[in-house]
Amino acid sequence: MKSILLILKSSKIQIQTESGDVFGGIQIVKPSLFKPTLLGNVLKFFNGKSIKPGGDGEYPVYGSNGLIGRSYEYTHQNGLIIGRVGAYCGAIKHCKTHFWASDNTIVVQPKDISFDIEYIYYLLVGLNLNRYAGGSAQPLLTQTVIRQVPTSIPPLPTQTQIANFLGRKTEQIDELIRIKERQIELLQEQRTALINQIVTKGLAPNVEMKPSGVEWIGEIPAHWTIEKIKHAATLVSEKSTPETEAIKISPENVESETGKVLDFYSSYDAVGVKFQDGDVLFNKIRVYLNKVVFAKYDGYSLGEMIVIRPTLQCMGKYLFYLMLSNRFIRYCDSISYGAKMPRTAIGDILNAKIPIPLDQEKLRIASFLDRKTQQIDELIATEQRKIELLKEYRQSLISEAVTGKIDVRNKV
Repeated sequence: MKSILLILKSSKIQIQTESGDVFGGIQIVKPSLFKPTLLGNVLKFFNGKSIKPGGDGEYPVYGSNGLIGRSYEYTHQNGLIIGRVGAYCGAIKHCKTHFWASDNTIVVQPKDISFDIEYIYYLLVGLNLNRYAGGSAQPLLTQTVIRQVPTSIPPLPTQTQIANFLGRKTEQIDELIRIKERQIELLQEQRTALINQIVTKGLAPNVEMKPSGVEWIGEIPAHWTIEKIKHAATLVSEKSTPETEAIKISPENVESETGKVLDFYSSYDAVGVKFQDGDVLFNKIRVYLNKVVFAKYDGYSLGEMIVIRPTLQCMGKYLFYLMLSNRFIRYCDSISYGAKMPRTAIGDILNAKIPIPLDQEKLRIASFLDRKTQQIDELIATEQRKIELLKEYRQSLISEAVTGKIDVRNKV
């Protein structure tokens, strides 16, 4: 595959090959060889079939959101699978082998040999079928609706040229996306490792160490102590009804592993525990989701998020990072109970032993981690934005190519 260069210009994105070809936003007059028609004149339709989960056969099973399992039987071969219902309504998959399509999908194939199935795949992607979905609470696509979607189709040789072009170019874009997703994973791993290291080993590289006596902590600086959380903080448990305009936080509104609150006004309708600036909120159900918040404001904690109030102001942010570390999370997960919705007992959390630095060290550790995690989070946000732009460009490129808005017949 030719080397490729990502070019960001304002909110637009282009792909440039090593030969200098640039694709993106090249508008031409729509060729007359594209003939208007309806999808019902192009496709034949099949309903998916329900299937019991848990199979491990040789044939893939597809639902609205893609691959969902395996089956010993199949219903179709070399077909296009359209998500019929839910959040992935209108999503398109092309399976060239035998497969089973669930009842949450519609399977389509070209009506005859005058249509290239690869081109039809890109055509359906470019049409963004989700916009034709009906229903309010649960989006839904039907065969009747899809049949009436207007489009335009060129002759078979042009279809094949367009499909070949898009196959090459989308592969390049997808590879860029994979590279950036891996960069994000590495940055997230760096963030996790940094927090783990600093909250248990401190900032000084050559300080004398000693065994902590706690397996999940390991060695700690010799001048640190080990205490139970309940000796360094208190549990706030009194519940009350939140005021109408109060900040309300529930686990659903907290981003895993960062402590970022995505929405300060939870729709969760219940009484809550009032927290204040400097408290730590910790989700005790499914702790492996790693939802921990350091409060910089007053509000109400709803659902399964307990409120822990440090006895010393300098302890708050350090305690937040400690409880956010995946070492502490793994420990709490290991002592949780329950199968479907495992939870960790409040008493076990409060009795957990943690390392305690000197007061000034707590502040320095918190300040250091604030700065470093912010830098990493900004790098992650930059990579995520690039991925969004790549996906937008991919969709735009497909839409323009399959409708003749860009002429790709002689592109290599």
